[in-house]
Amino acid sequence: MSDASASAFKELRIKTSSVKRLVKDLSSYSAEVIKETNKLESMKAASADVHDVKHQENVLAEASMMIPDVKQRLESALGDLQLLMSDFEGDEFAEAEEVKIANETIDAASAAQAEA
Repeated sequence: MSDASASAFKELRIKTSSVKRLVKDLSSYSAEVIKETNKLESMKAASADVHDVKHQENVLAEASMMIPDVKQRLESALGDLQLLMSDFEGDEFAEAEEVKIANETIDAASAAQAEA
């Protein structure tokens, strides 16, 4: 493997890892919003203290604000990865493990974007 291809594979691994992390972040924040929404609803149903409810609304708002930011970063990182993948088209790269993992990550990220 030449230095140029080793460098390209290293960049591919880095970009793939970034997209994977952002997919996890998006999933985590989405789950947190659901959890905090349920907690807020149960507090309201139990007629909790007004200040506690207000605090829980702030917690929910903070969690909700993170989702658009993560979506934007994921879209950017996914675009970078897809652009880099154009350098790995061809039969000589078809069997490379890094390329397979990157393709799986692109599919997972696209699915995560569609769900969110």
